[in-house]
Amino acid sequence: MKKLSILVVTMLIAVLLCSCISKTDTSGSDLQEPNSDVNTPEYIKDIENMSDEDFLYNYINGLEVACNLNFGDASEISSDDLFTFFLYSLFIDEISYEEYNNKWFDNELNMFVIPEEDITSQLDRYFKGYDFDITKVEKLAAKYYDESKNAILISIIDGFGGERFTKIIDRSMDGNVVSITVEFYDEDYKELFETKTYEIEFHDNEYYLLKIETIE
Repeated sequence: MKKLSILVVTMLIAVLLCSCISKTDTSGSDLQEPNSDVNTPEYIKDIENMSDEDFLYNYINGLEVACNLNFGDASEISSDDLFTFFLYSLFIDEISYEEYNNKWFDNELNMFVIPEEDITSQLDRYFKGYDFDITKVEKLAAKYYDESKNAILISIIDGFGGERFTKIIDRSMDGNVVSITVEFYDEDYKELFETKTYEIEFHDNEYYLLKIETIE
């Protein structure tokens, strides 16, 4: 009888121990579940929380004032349009005109002399797989290609002005890629004259324009 009592007590202790272990495991597994918000990089949170108005101001309106890009792949962009974008992009960063003047302006020629490697190093920050041929940059006035310097000579590097009246009608984010659809209106927002889609890949302190297409 004494042996039976000892056996019953032993079995009860074993059951209690198993129950405690099971609770501990369950509690532990809850603590180990990943917190997606904690793991999301701050720059992704910033983009997700950015208002439509700020997104348009930071990434769309100025671009559309300066350039008229339309491409499914960066290799489709002409060298003229790439150079125009290069000029526009110089002032995305908070760099003064004076810094560029010190870097490129030739007092004897009275022109900015911009080497090909400076152009492509800037384009590398915004496009993947583009095809830039410096000898085919022809569209802008008051500039020309100097073969001896392998550089573009241009009299002015700023001067983009104007305004775009835009509205985002669709916006989604997959990982670090934002897809948006933007409508372009007259200044009274009464007449719709163009709709474009954009895909922009974001990284910390930089982004790539993957696609810009007009919806026919």
